[in-house]
This record gives sequence, C-alpha cells and structure tokens, in this order.
Amino acid sequence: MSFPRVVVAVTGARLASAAYHVFASKKTWYLDLSGNRVRNLQGMLQRHNLYDQGQGQEEEDSSSDSETGFEEMDTEPRQPIDQYEGFALYKEAMTHTVKVNQSNSNKHQSETTEIISDDFGLAAIARRIHSINLHRTPLSASHLQQSHNQLAQSPFYQKIIKEEQERAAKTEKLRLEEIAKASKKDSFPKLSPNAEEIVDNAFGRGPDPVVKGFNVDMTRADIRTLLPGTWLNDEIINFYGQMLMERSQRNPRGEYPKIHFFNTFFYSTLQKSGYNSIKRWSKKFDIFALDMVIIPVHLGMHWCCSVINFRDKRIEYYDSLHGNNEELFRHYRDYLEKESLDKKKVPFNLEGWTNYCPKEVPGQLNGFDCGVFTCMYAEYRSRNAEFDFSQKQMPYIRRRMVYEILEKRLQFD
Repeated sequence: MSFPRVVVAVTGARLASAAYHVFASKKTWYLDLSGNRVRNLQGMLQRHNLYDQGQGQEEEDSSSDSETGFEEMDTEPRQPIDQYEGFALYKEAMTHTVKVNQSNSNKHQSETTEIISDDFGLAAIARRIHSINLHRTPLSASHLQQSHNQLAQSPFYQKIIKEEQERAAKTEKLRLEEIAKASKKDSFPKLSPNAEEIVDNAFGRGPDPVVKGFNVDMTRADIRTLLPGTWLNDEIINFYGQMLMERSQRNPRGEYPKIHFFNTFFYSTLQKSGYNSIKRWSKKFDIFALDMVIIPVHLGMHWCCSVINFRDKRIEYYDSLHGNNEELFRHYRDYLEKESLDKKKVPFNLEGWTNYCPKEVPGQLNGFDCGVFTCMYAEYRSRNAEFDFSQKQMPYIRRRMVYEILEKRLQFD
C-alpha cells in the first residue's frame, strides 16, 4: 500500500505561489493553492509564467482523473504571480518541501511535517494552506496552528531568514557607503599655483627657519626630507603630530576624537628604559580621558604608527610593510597598567582589550616612504577616517605636507 506524499513549493519575501504534489500509486498531479489542478509541474509553472524552457521539465502524466481519485476543482481568480513581493526569489525556494506521512492504522494520522519558507509571510502561508480542500476536508485549526509553528521553527526557514537579513544589511551598507562617497571631500585636492610656489621656495635656498611652531624651529634641511626619495626625520613627524593634536583641541564639539600625540622618542624610551623613564610625560594630562593616544614608532630603519584606542579598547599597529610587533603590544599593556596605578591609584582593567594589526592597510612599494605612511596613518586615525591613500599619492602627499607645515594648518581642519 502506498502513502501519499505532499510537496509544497513556497516563494520569497511573501508567498507568491505554492503547489501540492500528490503521489498515489506513482500517479502525479499538481494542485496550486488557488484550487486549480494542473497536469504536471511544467503546467503549474506555465500557468504562473515561471517556466524556463529546458529546465526542470517533467514527463506529463497521462493518468485519468478517475485513476487518481481527484476531481477537477473550480478555478478561482488569482492575483498575478509577479505582483507578489519576493517574486525574484521564487525559483531558489520552489523546491523546498512539506512531507506528510499518513498512517491508516485505526484511522489515526501521525504527521511529521517539515515546512519550509524563505521569509516572514507565515500568516499568509497559513491562510492559503487553510483555503485548500484536499479530499473535500478542510484543515483543522489545530493542524493549521501546528503547521504554522513548524514553519516558524524549521531550520531551513531560519537559515533563509538569516540570509535575507544579511542581504538587507549588505544592501544598506552599500547605500550608506555611496552616500558617504557622494558627500565626502576630495582627499587629494590639487594644490593651488600659489601653494605650489610656496613649496618650491621652501625646497630651495634661503634663510632659516622656514617656520616656527610648537617650540620648534623648522629648517630647510628638515623640509627637504619631504623631497621625493628621502626619509622623513623626527622633526617633521613630531611637528605634524603637534598639528594633529592642535586640530583636535580646536574642535571641542566632538567633530574629531580627543587625542594625544607622543613624540618619536616615546616608544624607544619605554622599550629600553621602562615605565619610570616616561611616566612624567603624561603628568599634565590624563591619558584615560582621551579617545586615543597616537605614538610613532621608529625601528631603526623603518617608521610605523601605533595607537592606544580607549574608545574601542584596542591597541593598534599600522605598518606600511605589513609587519607585526608583539613586543609593542606587551609594552603598551604594561604601560597602561602602571600608568593607572601611578596616576589613578587603581589597577587598569584590560579585560576586553584586543591587539589590532591589520594587513590590508595601504602599503609602501619602495624603501623610503615609510615616514609619510606613518604620518598618514596618524592623520586618518586622528579623525576616524578610512584609509584611502596609497603609494600612488605619495609624491602629492609629500608636497601637501610641506604646505601644511608652512601654513601650520592641516587640509582637513
């Protein structure tokens, strides 16, 4: 004795269509949920304009109505299938099934149902299923509720819901990114003819200093380290860091993060001589009240940038050669603990803090631009901007840095 197996195909964002696929003595019929019987799956799809030639064709069953035990059902008006939301997802969800195993022992039915859907239209699905009159016997309220509950609990249903949510999140992210791109300033605006002339004059011969600021007299020799193919010196990096701090302090309304920029000797001193050698460096301010502390790192022949990010509980390390520095992470964790005990008289809670050393950051393609990359890492992090520079912009950025230093004002200010 064979038992019927019922297969229901359910659509995307809202129920677009469904079909009962009934097997009885290997005879196949299809009933759509508006109550219309069709000869086979191809016919059902053609009725809804969903059939692609050459795909999923099934052999037409030549059995008569009397052999199947089903009578022709009346045709009801149907909403066109392409007017339902989620129509585009129909084909990927159409093969999901509902299996109903029936037992005739003492006319007792035991049902094992796995109802699959791919969106939130549970009520709509339940109403459509309730409208079907298989064997002229309406679904009971308990069976309807059971089907509704099982549909909501189906693992595949949950999977599709998650995929839909992820797809929606990606779409929203792309939308916001497009809005941001359209509204953001040009990161690399062309220098004016006057600015170009000022930069050229600073590279040439003339009196020193070319600029004074932050208790530093900047000489032409210092400025010339920004010529193409040269290494930046400490004076340029420290002067640039002071400009970053000044910008943050001039914008107290929160437009930029609250930062402190330690000079180029901080890390090497901490590394060689320990906390006691640098604990006085923060006697005039509270590092724990900041959003981040930016620290340039000199590794003998290479510059990198590090950040103690209090807002995100993260120690960050940016290397234009994409290296790592586990020693630095250890030194900074030790520094935070000792600084808290020294200044706050309480232990520092490092729970939740992570080390961050991304490899997808902009990287240098030569042996002399590491200092410029370090300044750019610091500048972008000091305003929470995403890195959008590369090796290609280095000649331009060098000249722009000269102009910014001479004017003592950053482009983004």
